[in-house]
Amino acid sequence: MIQPKIAVIGAGIIGRTRARRWTEAGYPVVFGVRTPDDANLTDYANGIGAARDTINDAIASSDVVLLAINGAAMEHAVTATAAALDHKIVIDATNNTGGTAMNSIALISDHAPDPRVDRASSMTSPSSGSLWHSNRARAAAWDLRSSPGISGTRPPTASHRRGKRFSA
Repeated sequence: MIQPKIAVIGAGIIGRTRARRWTEAGYPVVFGVRTPDDANLTDYANGIGAARDTINDAIASSDVVLLAINGAAMEHAVTATAAALDHKIVIDATNNTGGTAMNSIALISDHAPDPRVDRASSMTSPSSGSLWHSNRARAAAWDLRSSPGISGTRPPTASHRRGKRFSA
């Protein structure tokens, strides 16, 4: 089975943690950052077996994009990369604590032509009652989450949330 390539946009705590977990599970990961030659990031990426590239090139070369940047920077980042996010699985790990919405799902959906978007929090803990943004993103997130080294449970479907029996 060919593993999807994952672009991790941002190299802070969230981005690095996710990248490490995914490389441990065998996924090819590339950090997309403004300065891919940063010595600290180079050491970290080499240590976990991840690549480094510019943001646009990382997105272009990947099937899945994790956005793990400052929430206040999302509007600029999404408008600058919207076309590249077309038909990608996009995982929003941002928290815009000063904004009108805590996450950036609506922003991504409004600007990118056809992304499959989900929140990282629901990707890691679907049993917490959070809703999945789309069935396609939920299925894609489940595929990633069910890989070795990545914890999580089967995501609920809309019928499951209404009390009907879940069917795989």
